[in-house]
Amino acid sequence: MIVVNRLDNNIVVSCRDKEYDVLYTKEKFDALMEIADQSEEVASMAELNLLLDKVDALCKNDYKEKVEAFHPEVYVQPVSGEFFLKLDGKVSSVPLPSGLVRRLEVSIDKEIDITPVLKAWKRFLRNPKMMNGTKASRADFAERFVDYIEMVYVDPKKIKEAIDKGLSESQAADMAATYEVKITKQGLLACFKMSTEHTVKYVADDEGNPKEVSRFKKSFNPDTGEIEGDDRDDIPAEDRVFYPYIMGLHGGDSFYCEGAKGTGLGHFIKIGCTHRLADWSMVDTDDTAGCSKGLHLGGLGYISGWEEGGNHDATDIHTCFVDPAHIGAIPNYYSSKAIRVLQYYVYGSMTAINHGIYHPSDYAEQTDAEWDKVSQEILDNYGELSEKLSDGAEELKAL
Repeated sequence: MIVVNRLDNNIVVSCRDKEYDVLYTKEKFDALMEIADQSEEVASMAELNLLLDKVDALCKNDYKEKVEAFHPEVYVQPVSGEFFLKLDGKVSSVPLPSGLVRRLEVSIDKEIDITPVLKAWKRFLRNPKMMNGTKASRADFAERFVDYIEMVYVDPKKIKEAIDKGLSESQAADMAATYEVKITKQGLLACFKMSTEHTVKYVADDEGNPKEVSRFKKSFNPDTGEIEGDDRDDIPAEDRVFYPYIMGLHGGDSFYCEGAKGTGLGHFIKIGCTHRLADWSMVDTDDTAGCSKGLHLGGLGYISGWEEGGNHDATDIHTCFVDPAHIGAIPNYYSSKAIRVLQYYVYGSMTAINHGIYHPSDYAEQTDAEWDKVSQEILDNYGELSEKLSDGAEELKAL
């Protein structure tokens, strides 16, 4: 039996174990209703199967139209159903990974803009491991990337709060779930970095030698000597200095801290600055290796792991932007959920208060000087989709 209903601007079709949700047009609705009426008269499964094939063909074509109408940079291959980027009127030969397609499908169904996800994917295609890798290594790295941006974190504190308000455990878990890393409108990943504040500085003593003193001024109770105040909260976040929590001030390769208040080459982290290694040789790009060289960042699960380990009192948490093109490795171990990158941009702190506002577009511009050439770069590196359709149905052939 085939059941056809109209729901607002959509047509919902139920038949056997399948359900379709397609855009409404009077012509398509009438055609589907006619098939539904015919299904009431069939006398054999063979006859019913023929009608089901007609429904499938009508709805599949509509799905392609629906997706491509939703965003001009998506092309759906009518035979395979694979998704491709459509760039400057040409179709890239690289199919989008299935995990990314599922995210796009959910977003399209909910009418959520898919431009950020597509931009993140385009940035990722500019990654050296994608441009220079073998077909197998590209596929593996792409799968790791999609798995990473699809990771969901469920906050146990929010679950408890929701349950205390009377929600069931499953409802509470749904409300407490969020993506571990967010994607900005520019296609950057919003990640986190564990840092320690550098609380000392050096001044010359009476003999001209370096003397270590506190960066901050404290006020004391004149009677008890107890600390009553600390001026660090009055100092702009941009003027405070941090360093990587694990590697410290002397471990690992030095990196550049660049910006209006950057510190140059060293091990310091500052808000409003880009932090980068000199070149890719300083990043271990082996995805099977853990705790190796490179700049480390992570998502919500990454920082929650530190807190659960009792290390949070000694660290600060910085919020960062990462261009997918700068990801060197996405290790296949899940205890720390850290990625290794060539560079990242720090735009905030969990403890210090910014005096400035740092938009992702500001950082995106640094890596997008030739953004207009991205489409051509992708087509040049991966090829253009070439299709030969015979009688409307022949498998695609990609260059």
